Amino acid sequence: MRTKKWSPPCQPLRRSPVSGHDVIVIGAGAAGIAAARRLTEAGLDVVILEARNRVGGRAYTDETFAAHPVELGAEFIHGQNVATWEWVRAHGVATTGEAHRYQQWFHWGGQLLDSEAFYLLAGDLHRMQQRLRHSRAREGGEDVSAAVLFDGWEGATGTPLSAEGRRLVDNMVAQGTAAEGEELGVLA
Repeated sequence: MRTKKWSPPCQPLRRSPVSGHDVIVIGAGAAGIAAARRLTEAGLDVVILEARNRVGGRAYTDETFAAHPVELGAEFIHGQNVATWEWVRAHGVATTGEAHRYQQWFHWGGQLLDSEAFYLLAGDLHRMQQRLRHSRAREGGEDVSAAVLFDGWEGATGTPLSAEGRRLVDNMVAQGTAAEGEELGVLA
């Protein structure tokens, strides 16, 4: 058996715009910035490469979406005994108190829905998934995409599911599972 000698698909650069550094950190999110800081403190020459036009990774505040700032990513420091607090104190970063009541609002059908309406929808979705799961398991059927929940929505709830409603329910599935309905099985 003869094997072909492997060669890289392209020739390496002779001179890199980041050559001369001890370490290249990929990404200027919290982890990348923290890594670069520790490496710099250890005396290494570090450069950070970031694909976006800003630093911060998932931590991002949008000031253009509404009349008030909207957090679009990481926004909480989870727990009292995490290293983040040391950094907050060392750099004098302002924080706010924790929310005592978690609130969610959704725009649907020209109305602003509060958490209670959201959880009613979530309950309908969960009950439909449970019924479908038990039915498929009882029949020995193969797993099916959770997207079939949309197809049976009206029959199960008595309410038609509009395109906007489908988007909201699909977002609920994605928020709770980190997957699209088409990627998620009901038996899982």
